Amino acid sequence: MEKLKICLISKYPPHKGGTAGINYWFARTLGKLGNEVHLVTDPVEGSENYFQNLNREQMKGYEPKNVRVHGLKSGSPLPAKSRTSMLVNLAIKVIEENEIDLIDTKYFVPYGVSGFFTKLITGKPLVTRHAGSDITYLLKNPSYRTLLIRMLKNSDKIILDPLKLEEIKSLGVEEKRIACCGDFGMSMEPVPREKTKTFLKKIGIDSESPIIGCFGKIFQGKGLMEMLHALSKIKNEDFSLLLVPETDKDSIKSYLSRFELEDRSVLLDYQPPWVMPFLYDSLTALIATEVDFPVKMHTPLTASEAFYLGTCTVISEETHNKPQFKDLEDGVNTIIVDPKDTENYAKKLEWIIKNPQAAEEIGRNVKISNRYPDGKMITRKLVEIYREVIEGV
Repeated sequence: MEKLKICLISKYPPHKGGTAGINYWFARTLGKLGNEVHLVTDPVEGSENYFQNLNREQMKGYEPKNVRVHGLKSGSPLPAKSRTSMLVNLAIKVIEENEIDLIDTKYFVPYGVSGFFTKLITGKPLVTRHAGSDITYLLKNPSYRTLLIRMLKNSDKIILDPLKLEEIKSLGVEEKRIACCGDFGMSMEPVPREKTKTFLKKIGIDSESPIIGCFGKIFQGKGLMEMLHALSKIKNEDFSLLLVPETDKDSIKSYLSRFELEDRSVLLDYQPPWVMPFLYDSLTALIATEVDFPVKMHTPLTASEAFYLGTCTVISEETHNKPQFKDLEDGVNTIIVDPKDTENYAKKLEWIIKNPQAAEEIGRNVKISNRYPDGKMITRKLVEIYREVIEGV
């Protein structure tokens, strides 16, 4: 079967956060399946460019097989108001030079809008994907709403969360333009344990003691203070705390000191998506709680990645109530906590630390349950949607 050439316009490393991570794994899996992916992205400001802290070895995964990244060099001067124009200009050039079959975008502004304008100019079919805050807040913002409704109505296909189906249909979007499915393409590839041990030694962990981890936007409604408070109550057990925050490293240092956890902790700079499997593989358990999180339909990417890879994952009751996680069972394939009940939270974390093999079994139960199918399955489904779109244009 002939492989596709896709122009993907969105966030991509060195952008941080869930959208960039999802796009990395999605593009990587598309490429592994033989498709050609041209990633069009915008620059990251110098202070936010975590690539400056990466060595040559860590950069090896930047452009996976069959994936090419197009964009201005990070830190290039570019007014924010020019981002859409830059993305459209670059996407047109990529499409003309590479005989692209289809435009794909994720996150409405500026990427979806850029894809919409690129479609109008080039005539190429457009697939629009959303995240959480764009479809929750931006779509309701009068400064964007009229344009975004036109964008949705004129997309050849919208990859939509089922929870938003009726809302989007009520805007006048034809149902034939909508497909409800996921877009996370992480592939469950085994991580050699020796490579993980080597990786841990490089970051300063040379111990067989249990490791509790917390990654990503751990400040923004993710229960950082509750987690540190609970861990501080565990006095007589040997464990390490591995933190990989997206931002606010200095603030986190002060909190570790306040809870007397600094001697037990390793605090890393933000890591690129292709390094994350080693981090997950190193853990006894990942903490991926949400506490009064402002975007109700949001699901933590770190939890999804850990479930895909079979890492024992601690989630909050708030996270457990979300459709993607509601059928998980406490003590069977996840650990569910109320972060505000610090005493009980500490008891559950202490159980994990005392019973690392049982925690490993909990993670393995998720992996073998097929609740979280391999990313190749999801990506193949999206490729089928792409082909239907291309053939229907």
